[in-house]
Amino acid sequence: MIRKLLALVLLAAPAVADPITESGYVIGCSDKMCKIAAAGFTLTAGRKSTDPEVFRFMQELEPLTAVSFEGEIGTLGDATAPVKVTYIETMPEDPYQDTLRYIQGNWVPMGDTSGYYIRIKGMEWQDIIDGQVSSSFLMQPSDTCTSGVQPGGIALNLVPIGGDPSWAICWKIDYATDTEMDISDFTGEQGQVSLLRK
Repeated sequence: MIRKLLALVLLAAPAVADPITESGYVIGCSDKMCKIAAAGFTLTAGRKSTDPEVFRFMQELEPLTAVSFEGEIGTLGDATAPVKVTYIETMPEDPYQDTLRYIQGNWVPMGDTSGYYIRIKGMEWQDIIDGQVSSSFLMQPSDTCTSGVQPGGIALNLVPIGGDPSWAICWKIDYATDTEMDISDFTGEQGQVSLLRK
């Protein structure tokens, strides 16, 4: 059942720059803030700037819950921005939520002994080489690559953190189990790649 909550906007609260109506995924919350991945950015909703009922609502959500929300957004950084959420509801019919949760973890290309692996943590895809993060991307699931190509399944658009959200590397998820995931390259020429859970 869709959970809904409409917050009262406190008159004493300072105005933030621009209104926002968006959908995304609540990555998770700490005692001080909640993070939402949306529109190619990680938005941070601070406890002090968020109505207490709205903040508690977000804290109670399972990580990577699909949501639709409204509010006011502050100054955009390279990959983050503060947001004041005034309305939020879950989207239980979201077609990507369960897959995003399922593919969390570390993945090694089959047969690769170089020390390279992929770490999927929340909505972030990290390329790891020799234990160090070499590149990071924010994942945007869709049925279409940012290039307009429709791969015929779940497209993971990987937006370079701090890069242009209108351009992304596009992988199609072909198959995923507890131990293996097959993905196909729809940006370059790597074709299908088999990954094993590390």
